[in-house]
Amino acid sequence: MIYDNEILPFPAVNKISFFKIFESLESLTLDPDPNVSGYAKNLLGSLAPYPELREGFTDKSLLITYEKEIHQLLRVIFPDVLLQNEIKAVTPPFDFITPRDLKRSLRLPDLVSSWSTTASTKMTFM
Repeated sequence: MIYDNEILPFPAVNKISFFKIFESLESLTLDPDPNVSGYAKNLLGSLAPYPELREGFTDKSLLITYEKEIHQLLRVIFPDVLLQNEIKAVTPPFDFITPRDLKRSLRLPDLVSSWSTTASTKMTFM
């Protein structure tokens, strides 16, 4: 953290965890639809060897180490069908690493520049 042109240690420890997604998957295992419960059980089973994803970690390099597993977890909250038309991103607190880039968010600078050049002809502001 930079304060008064001095680099100071950040006063909090960022711990990255996906426990809320694990909790959601656990509740889905009880779903009466066998397709939904089966999906949740299979995903939880495939992620069981990686308890640090649930418990949390502070080493950001693990985002690369567990990239495939994190991608599987984030597909639960960001389904592929929404990747083209939603502008959302997942980042650790106070950081700009995005473990799950959405296709539209990657195009955001282009979209903004196209809006600014056409805003006066296409939009009316009050």
